[in-house]
Amino acid sequence: MIKFLSNCDTTKLIWETWVNGACQYSHLLDIKPARFMDGYVEEGQGTIEGILQYDNVLQTPVSGVQMLLSQNAMAVDSAITDSSGLFHFSHVPAGNYTITGTAGLPWGGGNATDALIVLKHFTGMGTLTGIRMTAADVNNSGSINSVDALMIVQRFVGAISSFPAGDWIIMEQNLIVTPCDQYNIPVTVVCTGDVNASFSP
Repeated sequence: MIKFLSNCDTTKLIWETWVNGACQYSHLLDIKPARFMDGYVEEGQGTIEGILQYDNVLQTPVSGVQMLLSQNAMAVDSAITDSSGLFHFSHVPAGNYTITGTAGLPWGGGNATDALIVLKHFTGMGTLTGIRMTAADVNNSGSINSVDALMIVQRFVGAISSFPAGDWIIMEQNLIVTPCDQYNIPVTVVCTGDVNASFSP
């Protein structure tokens, strides 16, 4: 433990023998958790590493998507996924957060096969779950029925060019960040209407 009198969150140390990792420091009368990293002590902050992957068999990484880190419904940080689908949020104070994303990429994957799957779900002959069930509600009505199946076919043949629910579904991830911890968060994405996740972006 090292005693600091500085009010700064980050203080340069001339201390070459310590290894990187969790530590503690004393700030006046308080003992606070911290991280020692490459000569710095950072007060009570976490790091979030994530990867955005399409919900297909290959779990294809999706690049060029804006990922948002929000707290209390307000964005506090953003990052763009790289060519490997990776994104990063650093110096995250402790608290409750939500990770979401906004994809402005071309739509794909929806076709007659997806429409049939949606109809089977509606009639009880099949079951969609998770992000694929969300992707089935293309008219954003809150329920899945034959109208959604019809709209998927209409878009497949070019009769319509968009869905009320948008083109992409990115599953929200909620997490609690504690001081000095690192988080690895996989985030799943699928095109609206592509309920069998056949698309490869």
